[in-house]
Amino acid sequence: MERTSETSRCVLKRVLYAAGLSALLMSAASCAVIGDVSVDADDGAGTPSGGADELPDETDPGWGDPTPDPDGNDSGSDTAQTLVLGVDDAYVNSALPTLNFNSPILEIDGDPDIKYALVKPRGIERVPAGSRIARATLDVLTFNGGNGFGVHVLTAPWRDDEVTFARAPGRTDAIATAPGTVGLQSIDLTEVVQSWVDGETAHGVALFPRGTNGVDIYSSEDPDASLRPRFVIDVASAGDGAPDDGGDDSPDDPAGIAHVGTTEVWDRDGQGLTIARPEGSAEGDLLVLVLHRTDDDLPLYVDGWTRVAECYKRDNGFDCSTEADCTDYSADGAFCDYFGDVGRGGHDLAQSVFVRPVGSDEPAAYRFDLNIDTSGAPGWAILTALRGAALDDPIRDWAATGCDRNEDSVFPSVTGEAGDMVLLSQSFDDAIARANFGPPAGTTSIGYVSNSDEAGFLFAGVLADSGATGPQQTIGQGGPSCKDALVSFTIRPR
Repeated sequence: MERTSETSRCVLKRVLYAAGLSALLMSAASCAVIGDVSVDADDGAGTPSGGADELPDETDPGWGDPTPDPDGNDSGSDTAQTLVLGVDDAYVNSALPTLNFNSPILEIDGDPDIKYALVKPRGIERVPAGSRIARATLDVLTFNGGNGFGVHVLTAPWRDDEVTFARAPGRTDAIATAPGTVGLQSIDLTEVVQSWVDGETAHGVALFPRGTNGVDIYSSEDPDASLRPRFVIDVASAGDGAPDDGGDDSPDDPAGIAHVGTTEVWDRDGQGLTIARPEGSAEGDLLVLVLHRTDDDLPLYVDGWTRVAECYKRDNGFDCSTEADCTDYSADGAFCDYFGDVGRGGHDLAQSVFVRPVGSDEPAAYRFDLNIDTSGAPGWAILTALRGAALDDPIRDWAATGCDRNEDSVFPSVTGEAGDMVLLSQSFDDAIARANFGPPAGTTSIGYVSNSDEAGFLFAGVLADSGATGPQQTIGQGGPSCKDALVSFTIRPR
């Protein structure tokens, strides 16, 4: 953008409609564009930060005179600065669960395959910690409105050039919806952006289908920069702090990963399952939760937790199904109703692994309803606290198997680095003594629960070497072959 005169307001091109539609403009006391173009908030001088991402000049056709915000917000009344952030984005496809789609179009669809988009802001760290956000929106341009989409907050890191359906981060319930219309969709995310500015990691949002008629959106890869998604953030008052790096500032933060404690619980119907937080866990620790279920539903998504691994079995002799195999979700999106012809309901035996950091106001216990309806078969859980584990993107690798064809349990190999902690989680479809499955070499037993007709085990160890762990086999009498579900995963140190 060209430098403006001292008397003129900084006129910011907030977003352009698709070709042939008019521009929406906004005036502000001062403004800046980050990610695509940086504009000095004091004098209006702008320099492109990425070259190819530069916004069109204010003298381009279609700019004209400033028009008011369509929602009636006066950007000059409560705004010290307006930031427009570029985005990273991609979409994922359940039919091609291992492929990445970092393309000029974001596809969102519910039939015949599930496709949804992931979008996160670039440069949110440029907003000083402590700032108050007057208004923040995600502005996207749709050229096929379909049934619209829901907006869910993402709960774990991802990269736009790597994310796939099989390795997509977890998401919350929908916090907003967009209608099935063509043109500008300006989605209010003020509370979410405020939480990011206050220190939560900005993993972005998922745009999830609301029906079977798909939605198409211009992405950040579109060659026309005016069509790309934007986060538009009106900062009412700027703080002077620095964003929290997510680390644990406690003086006794260890150099490596240490096991703090573990709690276990069994529940007769899986409803209202309540488990205590391990004693001694503190702010900055990482909680690792394994939910187990037999002969009934088990959620893929749990509010406040990020799923990092899973195994859903159709029957004893079957291997694990994962979310990548899911073809039919429950109405609320938390459960998989059908894992395709092989996995079907995944109801015989299942486990899902979740993580969350211990916060400053962490509850003493957690309650879970494992069934879609109000009753069901038994469920059980093992909750472990780790100190010194990475809080952002803690999982380095994971793998699962549902039929190891061995009376012992043979956990699948995973990749790790020296200093990582390896965790081995076992669901077993019979009640069985702890001694039957002793810890594999290099690990110790840190969790065990058994009751009725089911059991769960958790083993842990710190890796001395980098590379593949190789299969890891329990010791002891063991039990019937293929009645277990086994998940291995490695956790990065901070």
